[in-house]
Amino acid sequence: MASLSNVIYYICENHPDGYNLSIERLIDMLYLIDWRNAIEYKGQMTNVSWEIRNSKPWMDESSVKELIRFLANLKNKGLIRTLSRFRSRLSDSQKRTISFVIQTSLSKDESELTRLVHSTYPAIAQGLEAQLDFPDLAKEYLSNIKPLFGKK
Repeated sequence: MASLSNVIYYICENHPDGYNLSIERLIDMLYLIDWRNAIEYKGQMTNVSWEIRNSKPWMDESSVKELIRFLANLKNKGLIRTLSRFRSRLSDSQKRTISFVIQTSLSKDESELTRLVHSTYPAIAQGLEAQLDFPDLAKEYLSNIKPLFGKK
């Protein structure tokens, strides 16, 4: 499992607007990264506890605080000192998953990315308020839903 800060760092380094992304966009991307990783590798990439609040995926409080702390460190302590701690701490498969989400998000504005997040199986299947168990939901998705759409 990768640390949230390492994943955020990789996004910031590899997204064309990485250091100017909104918190909402980062959260949507982190959600998609964890969901994609659960589908591909049977587990989340990060240790974020995801939940649905008012039909929208959301991170647990400690993860939100870590995200905000990371972004604040970028502004207060300077880019080089903050980022030097996070170099190359992701596996190749983790980098591929993050890169896939970055590429997918590039063609989407904020509302399109939000619609994509809201159209994922966990967001649809869990209703208005629920804790998300990505590994179980991915297993359910792969065995019951994906076969309806055929293989790629």
